[in-house]
Amino acid sequence: MGFDRRSLDGLGVLGAVVEAGSFVRAGEALGLTQSAVSRAVARLEDRVGVRLFRRTARSISLTDEGRRFYESVAPHLAAIVDATTEAGGSSSRVRGRLRVNVDAGIGQFVLTPRLQPFLAQHPDLAVEIAARDRMGDLVRDGFDVSGCKCILDAGCGNGRYSKFLLSEAGGDAVITGFDYSQQMLQRARKRLQSGSTAAGRSTPPAPKDALPVITFNDRATVHINGEDIRAIHMPHGHTDGDAVIWFTQSNVVHMGDDFFNGTFPFVDIDNGGSVRGLSMNLEAIIAQIRDDTKVIPGHGPLGDKATLRTFAEMIRTSSAAVDAAMRSGKTLDQIKQQKVLDPWSKWASSFITVDRWADTLYRDLGGTLPPAPATSTQHH
Repeated sequence: MGFDRRSLDGLGVLGAVVEAGSFVRAGEALGLTQSAVSRAVARLEDRVGVRLFRRTARSISLTDEGRRFYESVAPHLAAIVDATTEAGGSSSRVRGRLRVNVDAGIGQFVLTPRLQPFLAQHPDLAVEIAARDRMGDLVRDGFDVSGCKCILDAGCGNGRYSKFLLSEAGGDAVITGFDYSQQMLQRARKRLQSGSTAAGRSTPPAPKDALPVITFNDRATVHINGEDIRAIHMPHGHTDGDAVIWFTQSNVVHMGDDFFNGTFPFVDIDNGGSVRGLSMNLEAIIAQIRDDTKVIPGHGPLGDKATLRTFAEMIRTSSAAVDAAMRSGKTLDQIKQQKVLDPWSKWASSFITVDRWADTLYRDLGGTLPPAPATSTQHH
């Protein structure tokens, strides 16, 4: 008898019946009715010219001819299954090069401990990591994924990069999958939509594809790679849209721009920021973290609880000094001329000078500054 190619159609059903031990269970495994399985077996028996099964009311079993036939074709069926699985897997396998942009804190304490298991899971992937404290232009610089502080800074005017965390690489290729940009506060999203002005500098509206698709009002938790990651809204600090990120298992806290380690902070009063609010937020965080907690700042080197406490103390005492000067009747010019903030001059930077910090404190405490001329630029 010549080979009938239609016999191939029934071989999968034959294998399912042998493995299941009944037409009913084979049908359940294949998504067919019992009668459909029975007809498929009957057609196969007709095409190969032998009776494959003994059928009774209670059971079925292979005939001698059916056993010999099955033993001959079973290895080939297994090979077909293996080849199909391998072919399907290769199309979804992550391969190539992944360029990752992270800040030093996330790179050292969050990404590095998880890198080796990730590479073991994706052996065909080469990962290139750049530790930078600025987001930069991710597309121009050739990065596929980023985990930098700007994605945590919901008030950051550089919001046009906020969605690049998962772009290009795809969810399965991201090392840790920390897509914080997708979990921003509602008010921050609206600010990105409409544009904003801070310290006399305007930021244009972000493009539509840069806007976050998920927002939260108070807190959110992400569970990734055994890590419970909590995003907690800190009201009226750097802006009114700040979120502090807790990596609970790693004992790491990312403060974003609520922490400028070693320098005066930028408090964006135009967009809901408050020195007094920032001070309260800092005290609340200090009370919750451990002495050995790693604290990632928005600017400056990696910190810990002690450096965060020093930063909070600087804000509290310098604010109290300006408050006392204002209560005694001093104007802003007099505060600057009399160097009221001179004891904290070591905290000055080219971004926030002593005089600019005096402006911030004076305004936060109820004083009025002359309007600054508007310029169009991106807040870093």
